[in-house]
Amino acid sequence: MGLLVVVLCGSAAAQAQAPHPRRARSMALDADRPAVLLEDDVAWQPDHVAVSVCSATRCAAVSERESCNAPECPGPGYRMALDRPIADVSGWPTGMDDFDEELESMRSDAELMRLSGHFGRHPEHDDDEDDEEGLFFHFGVLGSGGTIGSGGGALVGASGSLGLALFVRGEEHFGSSSTKLWETFFFGDRHRLSVRGDYLMGLSEQGAGDVALAGAALEFENRVQGTAWGVPTLLSLLLPELGASFREDASPGFYARWSMPVRLYFSKSAGAEVRLSAGAIERTDDRGIEGFVTLAVGGFIR
Repeated sequence: MGLLVVVLCGSAAAQAQAPHPRRARSMALDADRPAVLLEDDVAWQPDHVAVSVCSATRCAAVSERESCNAPECPGPGYRMALDRPIADVSGWPTGMDDFDEELESMRSDAELMRLSGHFGRHPEHDDDEDDEEGLFFHFGVLGSGGTIGSGGGALVGASGSLGLALFVRGEEHFGSSSTKLWETFFFGDRHRLSVRGDYLMGLSEQGAGDVALAGAALEFENRVQGTAWGVPTLLSLLLPELGASFREDASPGFYARWSMPVRLYFSKSAGAEVRLSAGAIERTDDRGIEGFVTLAVGGFIR
């Protein structure tokens, strides 16, 4: 019985580690990378100029190359015709359900998983007109809490934003190979130019008192591929929100604030937002600046 268990476990482990039937390698003069077999004599690779493609047992030269996208290919890249068959695989599925299932099965292969960031999205997922690129109205309301300075005490209040949202690549999420890496990490898929306002009340008489902020912010966001989450890009984290501050017993001053908003989309145009912010604001005595931190939670449209 023990021997039978060992044999069965070994067989199951071998099957789990078996290569995906579509796994291949695209070969070039400088390197070789994973590729996907679409047919016996057709392969796909996202961005590699290959001269040949190999399966586990055979190789063939690339005779023709043309660009392609989902669903005819796993994602944006190149469809490569080979001069002879190198494997026995079924034709690439183009129906939405079969397409999604095939991508999911390839993610279980360690080599093909390296290409998963280049996998595309079936166009039937994007049949809603709201997914199109364009300029939209943005509105957000959040409840806020925070503190100012080392002894400023607790503050509570509300935060709001009003402006324009530019969706520059529709539903092409973070991780898509159709854009350059620096565009993805710095500019993202969605841009927002907003006028922001906050009103925070001091909870202690010995604290900093009430504070009002009014400023403008430019934010860049990426929708994370395959999820409903939106996260700020590196450029968005570096750009401060700038504006005027109004505090009790002080003349108007200035503030700068850096924010990290994380958004969860309930639909294609609305969702919830959590925003952690830190910044610098002029002191009430008009001499120097002091730091402040806020955490805001609420909702938004676009």
